[in-house]
Amino acid sequence: MPDEERLANIQRFNSDQPFLWSPKGTYMVLIKSDKVEFVGGSTMKPILTINEPKVETVIFSPCERYVMVYLPKNEMPYAVWNFVTHEKIREFE
Repeated sequence: MPDEERLANIQRFNSDQPFLWSPKGTYMVLIKSDKVEFVGGSTMKPILTINEPKVETVIFSPCERYVMVYLPKNEMPYAVWNFVTHEKIREFE
């Protein structure tokens, strides 16, 4: 895919914060007011949506298997997800 096409594809995504990339560049992370979207592949198709409002930060593990989201206004502000199985595996203060 030419770079111009790739840029046009990326620009169609709206985000409340600048988009982030996973450590290996496999996934693009879009933080929105009501959810976090992960897109990837040659067509930047949706891979996973985490329906958590007011996420401030998303951090991938180096192997891209786990992702941690930070929700500063929640009682349990840290949530760890298994990115492969799309399951929340832990929350903590």
